[in-house]
Amino acid sequence: MRIGLIGCGGRGSGAAVQALRADANTKLVAMADAFEDRMQASLRNLKRTEVAKRVDIPRDRQFIGLDAYQQLLATDVDV
Repeated sequence: MRIGLIGCGGRGSGAAVQALRADANTKLVAMADAFEDRMQASLRNLKRTEVAKRVDIPRDRQFIGLDAYQQLLATDVDV
């Protein structure tokens, strides 16, 4: 299952980790936030967790701005 994270604050990042822990077949593939610094901090923190191997978010799936959620939803995420 391909997961996208909209809102990269503490709650969103925590929910992403929980989703990745819930099923070994999940992968975080896209992120969206209004602020780039918040998303980059979240991405760094996610890569320090035990689920880091299932965090695969290249630059072209990092969406910034108030319309970032729309861009993320236009990708092939499942959830």
